[in-house]
Amino acid sequence: SQREIEREIKQLERQEKQLAIEIKKLAAQGQMSSARLLAKQIVQIRQQRERMFKSKATLNTVSTRTSVSILLFACQRVTLTYFNRQ
Repeated sequence: SQREIEREIKQLERQEKQLAIEIKKLAAQGQMSSARLLAKQIVQIRQQRERMFKSKATLNTVSTRTSVSILLFACQRVTLTYFNRQ
């Protein structure tokens, strides 16, 4: 559901912040190879977060279309019922 996707996005953002802090520490210590590995992880996290945003948008679109379809169907039934009574 959308809430689960939002939770996942928040978790990815927290991971990204933690990795950024760790990268700064490693860079200050001169461990550039380790910092580069963590930077690659940040890139992967950002890509994953973008995929989650797209999934959330798609889910939202499907949900909206479903709601509209249900409303239209209900309106058609009410209209048919009303005209059949007259």
